[in-house]
Amino acid sequence: MDLYVFCNPHSRLTVRFLLLLYFASWCLNTVSVITVKSCMEEERRALLTFKQHRTDLNDRLSSWVGHECCGWRGISCNNRTGHVSKLDLRNTYTFSEEWNYTRRDSPFSR
Repeated sequence: MDLYVFCNPHSRLTVRFLLLLYFASWCLNTVSVITVKSCMEEERRALLTFKQHRTDLNDRLSSWVGHECCGWRGISCNNRTGHVSKLDLRNTYTFSEEWNYTRRDSPFSR
């Protein structure tokens, strides 16, 4: 029975078609993995306008220069489309150590 399946011309054609389909799907998946290196120009300009209207005392936006805005600190982009997907401007400074230090040495704590 197994020998008949491999000798049957219809079966060989089916196997070839399935192999071709597999190869085509592999190629399409490989192409879809290609990543975009930079964000969209309109979004880059919008981010630079946002930066221009902010006072950045802690230099958190200092990496926001050039055309590769997907690599700027606090910016995350979609790898396939290049669109900005996340803007993270949270403060990374911890106040707990500073707060404990000032409370112990404060004239009000005595």
